[in-house]
Amino acid sequence: MTAVSARRWTAEGCYRGPLPKGGFEATVPGVALSFESQRCQFPDHGASGIAYVRGELGGGRHVDVLLHRDDAGRVAGILYHYPFDMPPHEHKGACNVLVDPKSRRRGIASALLRVAGPRFDLALVGQHLSPAGAAWLNRFVAHKRV
Repeated sequence: MTAVSARRWTAEGCYRGPLPKGGFEATVPGVALSFESQRCQFPDHGASGIAYVRGELGGGRHVDVLLHRDDAGRVAGILYHYPFDMPPHEHKGACNVLVDPKSRRRGIASALLRVAGPRFDLALVGQHLSPAGAAWLNRFVAHKRV
């Protein structure tokens, strides 16, 4: 098997990796991070679309961040990818997706995951999921699976 065929994502952002039997289930009782608590870490305005930001943590560690900005340039969605273990909260390969409550049901989370999946070869199994996150991820893989 070549390295390309072993990847969990296609270049187009469709997932072809393993899935849990019975679908994804919530592993955390509620929302751990609020969108507003995270949005305030980024400039109020920027170019619309999805952009990468490297969040430096010090000690040679970083967090990969994808920001989705709306047509007015405001942050409407955030995806964090953790390339390092960050105990006790995140493990290597984990990701968080946050969408402005006023901008939900517009495909923002899907767009972020379609970009992040192939870029970081995200493993969907083993993620910490809220009830809403598990339900959304089950819908996503049902439509974006190869």
